[in-house]
Amino acid sequence: MKTRILLPLAILVLAGSLVLGACSTSEDEQTIKIGVLASLTGPLAQEGIEHVMGIELALDEVGYEVAGKEIELITEDIGVDPGLCLTKVKKLNEVDNVDLVLGPSSVGQILAIRDYIDENELLTISPMCPTPKMTGELYTPYFFRSSYNYNQENALAAYIAYEEKGYRKVAAIFVDIEDGHGNWEPFKEVFEGLGGEVVLEIATPMETPDYAPYMAQIDAENTDVIWSFHLGGDAIRFVQALDEYGIKDEVPVLCSPATVSEGWLAPMGDAALGIESTTNYSPVLDTPENTEFAQALWDKDQQRPTIPIEHGYVAARMAILALEEVDGDVSDLDSLIEALENLEFEAPRGPIKFEQHTPVQNLYHRVVERVDGELQNTVVGTYPDIGPVWVPAGLE
Repeated sequence: MKTRILLPLAILVLAGSLVLGACSTSEDEQTIKIGVLASLTGPLAQEGIEHVMGIELALDEVGYEVAGKEIELITEDIGVDPGLCLTKVKKLNEVDNVDLVLGPSSVGQILAIRDYIDENELLTISPMCPTPKMTGELYTPYFFRSSYNYNQENALAAYIAYEEKGYRKVAAIFVDIEDGHGNWEPFKEVFEGLGGEVVLEIATPMETPDYAPYMAQIDAENTDVIWSFHLGGDAIRFVQALDEYGIKDEVPVLCSPATVSEGWLAPMGDAALGIESTTNYSPVLDTPENTEFAQALWDKDQQRPTIPIEHGYVAARMAILALEEVDGDVSDLDSLIEALENLEFEAPRGPIKFEQHTPVQNLYHRVVERVDGELQNTVVGTYPDIGPVWVPAGLE
């Protein structure tokens, strides 16, 4: 008798488990998992938090849904440690089974996971990571960026410095990390190629507490312009030191946009006034797309736009638009990559299309001004259709 009772029960349990398994599979097929690798702690935390803010805004605009499928966002904090970044991307891929990754932004971190994403065919869109290595000798079809190539903004900055401003001698002070050297090299190459001279080149440790020793090395009488790449607290301390020691009154500053990112303008105060930069975005761009973006961000987070927020937003928009193009079919990776390569759309920064998995876009010459009581990067020049390997005529 027991055998007759247990057998039907076993069949029912097995059938139930098959039904549940089928439901689970169906649910998985209706969910697109997106992993996020962001520096949410440590010296790069402000940038990482803002990247995530932009990503979440883009997903919020589509109701966390694309092509009728729900989007699940899984965010991992990677601090500043490349090794931790590798651990976290393995977790996203092997445990969470994400369909694609947004991030990381640091060059050191993307280099640490490059081989892993290539070997595992893990589609990755970075909100920053501007090293040309990822589209050159370390190219992988599974990597895209929403930002720019070092060469774009820094080659343009060198051109503006030499040809438009008439500067002939540059002093460079930058953070001694991959991003610092990577930003400086294209400026140096173009500036010297045009006929300019580097009179000072200093790489400073991250989280330098006092920039006074470096200020003493700047010979204002023998320097036409100062170039800088600094982040966060370093940027604030560096700019304030230039002002405190009177150097900014004697030598103009035309630097990487990181140094005068909107996130640190307020604590810099008037010390930031007059500093120039070149990049692909300014929060005060007067376009319908940027106005709408700024209003949506304010409504959601009571936050003003910054470059990292816009870059995070555009990275997520790239993913959304490509997923729409393939009707949410994440299994067809080749078609998804092709859709990303063929994207053309209006971003808050202006029109975007892609070359070498990098935006071809407007670049802007900006200067820090105080408008209506607030510091901002005002656009004073626009340079359209700048591709990832742009150099001035004659230096190709």
